[in-house]
Amino acid sequence: MGWVARVAPLGDVLEIAAGTGRVSQLIAPHASRLVLLDSSPSSLALAGEKLAQSAAYVGSVCLDVFDWRPPRRFDTVIFAAWLHHVPHAFLNAFWEIIEAATARDGRVMFDFAVDTPTAHVTQPPATPSDGYGKYHDPIRNVSVRDLNGHRWTVVHETWNAETLSERLGSLGWEVTVTGPGDDTFQWATACRRQ
Repeated sequence: MGWVARVAPLGDVLEIAAGTGRVSQLIAPHASRLVLLDSSPSSLALAGEKLAQSAAYVGSVCLDVFDWRPPRRFDTVIFAAWLHHVPHAFLNAFWEIIEAATARDGRVMFDFAVDTPTAHVTQPPATPSDGYGKYHDPIRNVSVRDLNGHRWTVVHETWNAETLSERLGSLGWEVTVTGPGDDTFQWATACRRQ
């Protein structure tokens, strides 16, 4: 995420699905204020520990993003490793929350799972692994995850950059794929059309 420094300063930042603060640590030096949103109290506690010395970090909100309504608008809204967990049918509802959280001249920075013709099914083993395992089934749009002998399935929606741009364009946003990316994820920035 070295490109974050190139678009700095970020101003007043909201990070959605902040998790344990991996991305938060990278954006905090470029933010004047940083608020984290996540549904996991334990993840937010870990993120808070990592950001304890950051002057920008002002706190966190522990709620599911779909249950949250922003109390104010932010200059920059960021989410990483999240959009692929939002079913395509829920994108408009999710983006209404994004729109309510973003200042009129603000921006949204995010990554998205790339829809590639070479995507393939990665079969999980018969029993959950003791470590961390991640298996992808693009046909059913799910990922199967293992951790410490437990297994669960999560939504894993991919996007074609053009289709995502058109979809957000219909909501009044202009999307620029900014990279860097790889063959599975791309970074993008979205701004309201003026």
